[in-house]
Amino acid sequence: MDLCRFQWAGLASVDGDGAHHRTVYLAPDVADLMHGDARVPLGQGLVWAALERRQALFVDDYPSQVLAVPRFVEWGASGAAFVPINSHTAHPHVLIFSRRERGEWTADERRLMTAAADVLSIAFERRAHEAFLERAALEDQLTGLRNRRAFDLDLDAALSGARRHDHPVAVVMIDLDGLKRVNDEEGHERGDALLREFALALGSAFRGNDRAYRLGGDEYALLLTHAAQEHVGALLRRVRHAEGLTRAAGFPRAGASAGVAFFPEDAASGPDVVRLADERMYADKADRRALAATLEAAQ
Repeated sequence: MDLCRFQWAGLASVDGDGAHHRTVYLAPDVADLMHGDARVPLGQGLVWAALERRQALFVDDYPSQVLAVPRFVEWGASGAAFVPINSHTAHPHVLIFSRRERGEWTADERRLMTAAADVLSIAFERRAHEAFLERAALEDQLTGLRNRRAFDLDLDAALSGARRHDHPVAVVMIDLDGLKRVNDEEGHERGDALLREFALALGSAFRGNDRAYRLGGDEYALLLTHAAQEHVGALLRRVRHAEGLTRAAGFPRAGASAGVAFFPEDAASGPDVVRLADERMYADKADRRALAATLEAAQ
């Protein structure tokens, strides 16, 4: 079958506001009118009818349709086909074909268009599965935070950007104190709940663009771009705030030891920044234990 029966083919990606058409094929003689992306508002155009019915629409006389898009009519579209792509992606897709030549879509043409949609469906499903696996590889399954692998990758990227654009980066290393006691006295399910609650508390205490990580066990980290040494007090107060939120959520003995280091002020490499933040975190832990022992001896 001659592909030139199709003067235009497009892929419509549907979101909450409308259907965005991306051109995927143009015959050589198609006017500039059809170049680039087109957009069909919510509910307008036969693309929506195909989606609602969840079946292909093969239209032989496109200009006579109530839902015909004026832009396609002006271009001279005589026939059009709208074939939904069956996949579990976030946004539905519809494969669209249009031609100027009058006449009915043949059975061979219909089979070809349906087969093209089936091929795209497989491709979209594979891509969605690969994206899921990639997210899973970078996510801590218990808390939903990004994991140690993600932290290492993000730290490298953040420091590369900082070197190019000459801005600081802060790394906060955190140990969640009291997890072992909760596991021993209340059970591991309760310990898991503590880990999740502290992850939520970090999200509330820090800004949306401050990235939080669970590195494993009771270890957490934060990566903050554009945070310099003069912000160290504010960062530690935010950790204390997360600690308070966790206690208020039903874990009154929860605590958090934290250390902060900065690039490039404190260190010039990622491993050195992390090592220094870790050292400061352990110093904070020692100070907190010493203070607790002093208070206990005074009682």
